[in-house]
Amino acid sequence: MSFLEPTYLWGLFSLLVPLAIHLMNKGDVKTIKVGSVRYLTEQETKQTRQLKLNELLLLLLRMLVLALLVFAMASPVLQSKNKNIPLTYLIEPSLIENGEMDAFLKEAPEVPIRLFSKGFPVLDMDKVPDEVPKYWQLAQELQNLESDSIVVFSKASISGIQGMRPIIPPTVFWMVIDEVAAIDSIIGATTLKDGVVIHTIKGDASYTDIENEFISKEEISYSSEDSILIKQNGVIKNIPLSLQDTLRVGMNYDAEFVKEKNLLTAVFTAVADYTQKHLVLEEITDTEKLYETTPNLTVWLKRSSPPKIEGKLLRYKEDSLATNSIVKAVEKNVFYLTERLTIERVLNERLTEELVQIMTSKPQLEEAMRSLDRRTMPEAEFLPTMADLDPIGSEKQQHSIVNWFWIAALLVLIMERLLAKFRKQ
Repeated sequence: MSFLEPTYLWGLFSLLVPLAIHLMNKGDVKTIKVGSVRYLTEQETKQTRQLKLNELLLLLLRMLVLALLVFAMASPVLQSKNKNIPLTYLIEPSLIENGEMDAFLKEAPEVPIRLFSKGFPVLDMDKVPDEVPKYWQLAQELQNLESDSIVVFSKASISGIQGMRPIIPPTVFWMVIDEVAAIDSIIGATTLKDGVVIHTIKGDASYTDIENEFISKEEISYSSEDSILIKQNGVIKNIPLSLQDTLRVGMNYDAEFVKEKNLLTAVFTAVADYTQKHLVLEEITDTEKLYETTPNLTVWLKRSSPPKIEGKLLRYKEDSLATNSIVKAVEKNVFYLTERLTIERVLNERLTEELVQIMTSKPQLEEAMRSLDRRTMPEAEFLPTMADLDPIGSEKQQHSIVNWFWIAALLVLIMERLLAKFRKQ
């Protein structure tokens, strides 16, 4: 047992108070004159012994009450050491999905194997999540595992690096699996005027990129209205086809922004030529029509705030601290035009490329690209920092028992009061 507030233990000196009172009262004797003590000798001896016993018992109870109160104020706790597992293996889910840990799992010793993901669940081959763990955040939670030693098998995917580099104790051994196969996978296609564009993800541990290859209508084999057949590496694949061959832009502007409207119109025309898509640009003067159309991009060239609409929105919002003419807002699918446009700014800040990214982005392709991202960080830059911290799980658990002391003090006080009342002392 230990105390969280040991300073209160000085209060044990208060036990001297009832002891001093008891000793001082021993000399306070009342004398009664009687004619004869012939018949009182035996009775006096028996009564005196009983009185002395009661006094000692009351003294003990009063001192015990004070002691229990002092201990209660000192916040007593019981400490118990955790019973840790000697060794635990943590494996990143993707290593299991890709079969990179099959040989290890077949020969692994009889030790607990968990997934290196949120909550560190026990490995279940039928329930392996498809996710890239947040390495450094999870490293800070390793202290929650009651294990003397932990071995972590992981990749060093850039997409899982977030936050500050953590500090871990030397009882954690981090094993980086750096064998990353090259990626060359077709993920989709998009229609154009004279054919389709095939989107292919390529990459390895150092890069991930998307390549676009044009195929004329004569070379296309359709399997249905929304998919085509493509032969890659000797294997015929059924590729989903996006039927987006038109760029639709809705523009709502004030007379103050006529110059910006004309410049953006020229930029949208360049975007359509670059992407080989048909451009439909509609000037919307009635705000109510914003809810009736579904353009790829709505342009709001007014100083007032736009209404809430579906789809992507480019609105004017001046920002002298912005580094680009177009920046992404915090809101989803909202972009800000941060300054008034000039021909020099349109050319120098590559406004056409910015709008190509905004208008032609495809969520399904972006999601596929994220899932196939194999880029990794060099091991020296990835590994958490090790320091001489307390061993994982070895800290003692503290259980407060202060309430038991308060209850004991109350019971002893009740006993003391009852004894004092019935013995009239």
